[in-house]
Amino acid sequence: MNQPDDILGRIEDLYRQWLAGVGGEPRQGQWQMMRRMAESFLQEDDGSRLAVIEAGTGTGKTLAYLLAGTVCADALEKKLIVATSTVMLQEQVLRELANIAEHTSLDIKAGVVKGRGRYLCPLKLHQKRAAAQGELGLGRLAKEGALDAGDAELDDETQAAAEDGSGLLLRLADAWQSGEWDGDCDHWVGSLPRSLWREVTNSRVGCLRDRCAHFHACPFFMARDASREFDLLVINQDILLADLSLGGGAILPLPEEAITVIDEAHNLADKARRWASFAADPGAFGRFGGEVGESLEAALRLLGDDAELREAAESYAERLNLLASPEDLLVKALSALKFESSTQDAGLCYFHGGKLPAQILELCGELHAHLQVMAQEACKVTDALEAALDALAPDEPRSRYEALLIDLREQTSGLQEQAVVMRDFSPELDDHEQGVPVPSQQRVRWSVQDKKETPARRFGLRSAPLFPGERLNLILWPRCYAALCTSATLRGLGSFNSFKLETGIGEQAAFAHIESPFPYRDMVTFSVPKGLASPREFKAHTNDIAHLLPELMNEEKSGLILFASWRQLTEVHKRLPAKSRKLVLSQDAFPSGRLVRMHKEVIDRGRRSYLMGVASFAEGLDLPDEYCRHVIIAKLPFMVPTDPVERALREWYEEQNEDAFRVLSLPYASLKLRQACGRLVRNENDYGRITLLDSRAANTNWGREIIDSLPPYRIEQ
Repeated sequence: MNQPDDILGRIEDLYRQWLAGVGGEPRQGQWQMMRRMAESFLQEDDGSRLAVIEAGTGTGKTLAYLLAGTVCADALEKKLIVATSTVMLQEQVLRELANIAEHTSLDIKAGVVKGRGRYLCPLKLHQKRAAAQGELGLGRLAKEGALDAGDAELDDETQAAAEDGSGLLLRLADAWQSGEWDGDCDHWVGSLPRSLWREVTNSRVGCLRDRCAHFHACPFFMARDASREFDLLVINQDILLADLSLGGGAILPLPEEAITVIDEAHNLADKARRWASFAADPGAFGRFGGEVGESLEAALRLLGDDAELREAAESYAERLNLLASPEDLLVKALSALKFESSTQDAGLCYFHGGKLPAQILELCGELHAHLQVMAQEACKVTDALEAALDALAPDEPRSRYEALLIDLREQTSGLQEQAVVMRDFSPELDDHEQGVPVPSQQRVRWSVQDKKETPARRFGLRSAPLFPGERLNLILWPRCYAALCTSATLRGLGSFNSFKLETGIGEQAAFAHIESPFPYRDMVTFSVPKGLASPREFKAHTNDIAHLLPELMNEEKSGLILFASWRQLTEVHKRLPAKSRKLVLSQDAFPSGRLVRMHKEVIDRGRRSYLMGVASFAEGLDLPDEYCRHVIIAKLPFMVPTDPVERALREWYEEQNEDAFRVLSLPYASLKLRQACGRLVRNENDYGRITLLDSRAANTNWGREIIDSLPPYRIEQ
C-alpha cells in the first residue's frame, strides 16, 4: 500500500470514518491540506519533502496533519514528530488524536515527550530530603542510598507547617516514594515554586545517568524508554531544537527517520535564535570561578592528594588569578560605553554591524583563553571523580561523590559555555583552529546595563544570529526525511518571504495558503475610530485611549485589550474611571494563567470582564464565545525600534538597497495584527468586534495595505 494513490485513499477513508463518527461535514480546506501534505511527504527526491502551509482559523489543521502524517509515516516506516509551542497545545494534539482513534480504525501509539527539566531527579530529591528532615527535626537521616529508610511519619501540623521549602520537599518525597506521584512536575497537584523545583530536577550535564543509584527508577529515563515505543511523539519546539543541537537522535528519533510537523511555526525562527544566542556577565567570572575552585579543592580532599590533580588545581587557581585583571578592565571598558535606555531599569549599547571596539575584543580574547584553560583543568578533576565513583564497592557510601560530581559537571559546563561566549566577542581566529567556532559575520552583538545593581552597576554582553535559519538549514531541513511547517499566520502582507528568510527554508519547500472557512464578514465588525491622536504622540494617544475605553467596553460584556508596551498599559489602566477599572483584569497584576481563569470565572457568573495585556496575550490565548466578544488593539504592532536584532535586520536590508520599512516592518506588523485579531473568532459560531485605536491604519496608504491583508471582516466606517 505504499503507492501514493493508495496512501491518499487510506487518508480519505479515515477522514470519511471520522466525519461519520462525529456527524461532521467535510471541509474543503482540511482535505486540501491533507492532500498537499501527502504529495510533499511522498516525493521520491531527497530535499524536496518540505511543505509550508498557512491554514486559516477553522481549517482544522490539527486533525489534518495528524491523519495525513500518521498514514504517511506508517506507509514510509517513519516516526511522526509533532512539535508545538506550548504544553496546552501538546495536550490539545493528544485530545484530537484520541478523538480520531475513537471514530476511526486508526491504531497508533502516541505520547508527549518532555525535556529533562520537567522531571524529578530522585538523587537530588534524596539529597535535599535528608537536609529537610534535619531542618524540621524529624528524626534520623535516611540511610545512605535508600530513599525510604528511616522515614519519620509527618503529623498534620508538620505537614501544614510550610507549603514551600523543607515541608514541600518532604511532601514531594513522600508522594514520589509512595507512588502517588510519577515525578512529572506537570502532574503535581498543588503549588510547586520554580525555585524549589530547580533544586530537585537536573540538567543533561549534571545527570549521572547509569552511575546513579536511582537510574532505573528515574522518571525521565523511564519516560524516555516508553517513548521509544511511540509511533507519534508530541513535543515542543524547544525539545526539537535541543535534540538537533546535540546532533539529533539524543532525545528524539534521528531526523532522517522521522516526518516532522512543526505547528505554530511562526515561533520557530525566534526559538531557533534563542537557542543560538550567547550571554555573559563580566564581573561575575571571578565569583563563579571561585566557587568552582572550592569544588575542586573538595574533590581533591575526597580523592586524596594526587600529584597530577593537584597540578591541575594549581593551574586552575593561577588562571583564576590572571582572570581578575582583564575582567576588571572589561567592566571599566563597558561602563565607558554610551548606553541608551531600553527600560526604566536597563540600558543597551548596540554594536553596529556586530563589531566591537578593539579594546573590548582584545580583553574578551584574553578572558576566553583563561576560561578555556580553567575549563580544561576542571575537566581533569571531574573525570577523576567520575572514575573514583565508578570504582566504589557496592557497600561504600556514595553520596559525597555524587553530590560533588553533579556540582563539578555543571560548573565545568558553565566555564565552557562562558569561554564560548567570550570567543564570540574575541578577534576572529583562522578557520583551521580546531575546537573553536569561528564567529559568523551575521551576528548581532550588544551590551546591556542593569541600572538597579548597587553599589556597582552590572554589565552584560549578548550575541544572537541575525538569521537563525542559517543554522536550521544545516541541522534540520537537509536532514529530516520530510517536514511540514504550519500555522494560521505565516505570511506578512500576503507573502512568505520573511518566513523563508528567517527559517532558512528558502524556495526548496512547497508553499500553500488555505483560506479560513469562516464567513468573517458575517461574524466580525472591524473599525478604526476617527479623530485619534497618532501613536507617535505618546501622551495624546494614551489620553485618547483612556477616554475612549469606557465607551468601547460598554459595547460588549467581555473582551481583550492589547497594548504594544507595558508603559502605555499601566498609564491607561491608571487613568480609567474607577467603574471601568473594576471590569479590567490587568496582566501586570497576576500571572497570565491565573488571570485567564479569573476572567472566565467572572464571565461564567454572568458578569462583565475585560482582560488587559501586552504581546503575549495576542497569541495563543483561547477565549471562545462569551469569553471574548471585543478585541481592542491600542496600536499597530510594529517591531520595537530599540531591539538590537530588529535594528540589525533593518541595517541588513538597507545594505541590500531595500526599503526596510516595506520589506521588514510592514510584513511584521501585518502578521502580528492578524495574530491579535485571531483572538476573537475561535469557532464557526463565534462573533464579535475588533477595534484598532491607531489612526495610521486609516490615514496612510501603508496602513490601508495592512488592513487589506486581514481576513474579509465587515469594515465599519
